[in-house]
Amino acid sequence: MSYTVTSKGLCSVRNDGQSDEDQTNTDVRTAIVRLFAIVAAVLVLIVSMASWSGVTSRSQAVAEEPVQLVSYTVQPGDTLWSYAEKITPQGGDVSENVNRLIAINGLDSTWLEPGQKLQVPVR
Repeated sequence: MSYTVTSKGLCSVRNDGQSDEDQTNTDVRTAIVRLFAIVAAVLVLIVSMASWSGVTSRSQAVAEEPVQLVSYTVQPGDTLWSYAEKITPQGGDVSENVNRLIAINGLDSTWLEPGQKLQVPVR
């Protein structure tokens, strides 16, 4: 090992020509690359698990019995929530019916217009 004087002072140089400072920088870069690789692997795993759970829930939904639908014409003063309350059995979850109506009718919002037609599951 030899020593060299640099602007930062005395610096040792190893037999392979790298200074201790160069080796430290290389070690830091290697650690950062490894950290990014681990973070990327974890993100891929999370996305894969989320995608798989979506496939599972969709396949379960497809396996359910077909639902018979009837048409309902929105009346003045109807809101999606108020209509969902009307069709939800007592003790049932109104928000589930709101979400179901949104999904069945492909609604972008909960806003309803009088005269609008909704497809509604038969009770």
